[in-house]
Amino acid sequence: KPEYIRKLESIKKEGTVSSSDFEKKFGVKL
Repeated sequence: KPEYIRKLESIKKEGTVSSSDFEKKFGVKL
């Protein structure tokens, strides 16, 4: 897996970023 995917997954697990904020920042839906 690319490094950024691993980072995103860890962020998602921690729940530190809301889905909408995440989508705005990265253009990716969780």
